Amino acid sequence: MHDIPRLLDQLEALHGRAAPRPAVAPLDELVACILSQHTSDTNTARAFEGLRRAFTSWEAVAEAPAGRVADAIRCGGLADTKAPRIQAVLRAVEARFGRMDLDDLDAWPTPEVRAFLMGLPGVGPKTAAIVLCVAMGRPVLPVDTHVFRVSWRLGLVPRQAGEARAHDLLQPLVPDDARWRRSVRPATRRSEGGGAPPGPPTAGRGSGAPRSCGTAPRSSRAPRSRRGPDRSATWPARLVAPPR
Repeated sequence: MHDIPRLLDQLEALHGRAAPRPAVAPLDELVACILSQHTSDTNTARAFEGLRRAFTSWEAVAEAPAGRVADAIRCGGLADTKAPRIQAVLRAVEARFGRMDLDDLDAWPTPEVRAFLMGLPGVGPKTAAIVLCVAMGRPVLPVDTHVFRVSWRLGLVPRQAGEARAHDLLQPLVPDDARWRRSVRPATRRSEGGGAPPGPPTAGRGSGAPRSCGTAPRSSRAPRSRRGPDRSATWPARLVAPPR
C-alpha cells in the first residue's frame, strides 16, 4: 500500500505547493476544457479570449453560425471541430436547465454530475473531473498526461492502464483533501498554469468581429448568460498565459 500523503509531501517539498485558484463558473470551465483539447494552455487562453471578444453571451455563441465561432477560436487549433462541439454542449445545457449555466449541478451528488457531464458531446472523464474539481470544488482527481506519467512512475497505477482508466484507479488511492493538490501545478513554478489577479474586461467586447489570436490576456471575463446569475467574474487561472 502506498503512503500517498507522504509521497505528496515529498513532491511538494521539491516543487512547491499549489495555490488556490479563483472561482470560475462550471460552464466557463467546461468550454475552456473543450478549447484546450490538443493544444497548449497559451492557445487555449487565446481562443477563449477570441470567444469573449466576438460574443456577448453564451446564447450568442450557441446561436451563431458555426463558421463564425470557429473563426473566433481559430488560434486554438481544430476550430472547425471544436466550434460545433461547443455549440452542441451549450444547446444541451440550455435544453436541460432552461438557461446557459450549470448552477443546478451544485445540488447534485458528484457521481450524477460526472454522468451528466460525460453525456455531453465531446466530454470525457478528464474534462468532467476538471469541472468537478476546479470549478465545483469537489474531491475529484483529474488525470491528464502529466498526472498519469507521474503516477505510473511512482508505481501507483500500471502504465498500460491508460489515462481514462487511471481516473478510476487513482480516485480511491488519494485522500479527498489531497486530490486537488495532486492535480494542479505548483505555485512556485512560473508555468502556463500560473495564476493572475482578476481585472476588467478589455475594450471591444461584443463588436461582432472575430479577432486574430494575439497575446493572451492576464485576466478576462467569459461571455455571460442572458439569464441567471453571473458567476464568471474571474478568468480561470489555468487559462492565463505566462509573461513573456
